[in-house]
Amino acid sequence: MPPPTLLGQWTPREMMRVRQVGDVHVAPDGQRVLYTVTAAASTPDHAPANSSGAQYETQIYLAQADGSGSVKLTEGESLTEGEPSATHPQWSPDGGVVSFLADRHGNRDLYLWPLNGGEARQLTSTPCGIGIYKWSPDGRHIAFTTQDLAADGETQSPRTATVIGEALLMNHLWVVAIDPINGKRPEPRRLTQGDFNVATDFADTLDWSADSSALAFTHTPTPQQGNRWPVYGDISSVDVASGAIESLVKTEATAFSPMYSPDGEWLVYAHIERPTWPGIGDLFVMPASGGEPRRLHATFDRKPLPLGWSAGGDMIYYVDTLRTYSRVGALAVDGGAPIDLGPQDKVLSCAYLNHSRSHIGCVFEDLESPPEAFVLKLKSPMAETLTGRSSPGSSQVSSANDRLPDHPLGSTQLITWESTSRAQVEGLLTYPVNHEPGRRCPLIVDLHGGPHWFFSQVFVANPQPYQFPLAAFAAAGYAVLRCNIRGSGGYGPAFRFDVMRDLGGADFEDVMAGLDHVIDLGVADPERVGVLGWSYGAYLSAWAITQTHRFKAACMLAPVTNLISFTGTTDNHDLFPGYLGAEFWDDAELFLARSPVMQVRGVTTPTLLLHGEQDTRVPITQSFEFYDALRQQGCEVQMVAYPRMRHAPAEPEQHLDLMERTLAWFDRFL
Repeated sequence: MPPPTLLGQWTPREMMRVRQVGDVHVAPDGQRVLYTVTAAASTPDHAPANSSGAQYETQIYLAQADGSGSVKLTEGESLTEGEPSATHPQWSPDGGVVSFLADRHGNRDLYLWPLNGGEARQLTSTPCGIGIYKWSPDGRHIAFTTQDLAADGETQSPRTATVIGEALLMNHLWVVAIDPINGKRPEPRRLTQGDFNVATDFADTLDWSADSSALAFTHTPTPQQGNRWPVYGDISSVDVASGAIESLVKTEATAFSPMYSPDGEWLVYAHIERPTWPGIGDLFVMPASGGEPRRLHATFDRKPLPLGWSAGGDMIYYVDTLRTYSRVGALAVDGGAPIDLGPQDKVLSCAYLNHSRSHIGCVFEDLESPPEAFVLKLKSPMAETLTGRSSPGSSQVSSANDRLPDHPLGSTQLITWESTSRAQVEGLLTYPVNHEPGRRCPLIVDLHGGPHWFFSQVFVANPQPYQFPLAAFAAAGYAVLRCNIRGSGGYGPAFRFDVMRDLGGADFEDVMAGLDHVIDLGVADPERVGVLGWSYGAYLSAWAITQTHRFKAACMLAPVTNLISFTGTTDNHDLFPGYLGAEFWDDAELFLARSPVMQVRGVTTPTLLLHGEQDTRVPITQSFEFYDALRQQGCEVQMVAYPRMRHAPAEPEQHLDLMERTLAWFDRFL
């Protein structure tokens, strides 16, 4: 039985009321904005006790750019016959039509909604559903990706037997006309085929040429995650009329997100030059017809994602990470230094440049403000931006979270400490609600995944996937230290690469130095310290309790515990070979030495293991190995398996359950 909601305090159940906002698209004229809001379809407060499989529901909203006149544009029941979500909205180039994807019979298909009147109509009916899509500049066609059918015409492999690694179903490009032909729905036309996969990982995997005659796209050798990164793919173009394909960028590393200039003469794309997980990346510009690429000026974190060209074609807008923030920046095509467009005090996500290149739609949040849709109005002329005299003005569009309870949040402070090799490390320290200075409290050390992810200054009560119930911890009297240890993104390439061949070394030393620092600050009670993490953070948590007895409780969601068996069973088999610089058959000693399960003798820390049964990124066998090793030694251990769940919860009840279990575990032992 879950604990009752405490009046006036954040609990995991209260945190589930936070709505996620995304897909912020500004109309070409800058006057209206589309955005999505995601919430639990059946709220955990009212779900039947025996319910299972309830999902999150996403719907599309339309508002004026100043936030007025917000209306819910889609209603799941009438559009999708019981499948409620409508996602990935886009504007037509003239701003008169809204397109979006909706699930129907398990497949996502395209719908069009004319805003001058009329009902939404279904544009496509694909056997395998649509991955990504994009309007042509002339507004006459939409290009999209969909998965190939199996050789027998089925969308899934035969039930009797499956030959692993053979007959992979690739994603390819199709195009469909917008206007009905003789009153009938137009039939999509295939553009690409062959032994390659059109990538679907990025919203901007493909882009139309200015005259709508060609498409540039990213492609990979296979749709399987384990073979895609770090050797991710190349860029080609396809002629829409003839289907002729031309190679534009062929690399042994990673090239993705091609975008045409407004005049169609140039392409910008992102390129990761080192085929390693930490990666060093830049933006490149090249002639659209092919030719020698030219590298633009380096950004701070050297992992920029392009948003698109300025209206004048002299600047490239991009998103990059700066410590605990993601920011919008601009790079001059002539090679000038990057310009930070800010803002300085918000975490940015879901950024999109509109058709007229005059506005950027995005989501902002900070430690005390929940996520909401915003519009950035870009300055003109660009010379004003180049001088750095002004940043884009921003206005809030949505109010999806304006009815959240006004419960107190523990204050959060950005702290810095010195680790081994004189490394300067940052972390976010959240204090208990109503914390009294000088009074020591139990501390939870939170470790992020990746290892190249990083903790940012997001809303403390946001229960987004891969974040534990931070606000509930603070309300229950815990301090929480979120460590951006070596290997984290946001601090430049040298910091990311500092863990190569040293996972569980430099990063673990940073964790322990951070723990000592918080104790020295007089905040943490050294006898009541716990550790938790998700994915790689769970690996490091498992590693930590095999190296020290200082942690009195541990919680791990989807931990990697055996580097050899993990590498052989995950869909991401190049992760640890990439960081350790060898395959396990070439350096088994290193893989075994850095596997927590091989260091498990003598562990006494009470441990909670949480794992999705359908997790292919970190197979559930990783938790079984650690669970059995701890149990056989008499260590207090509990393992919870979640049916249907993959690497993160997709069902509200499961998300709530894992947050409540985590809090209860630390309450029991700390």
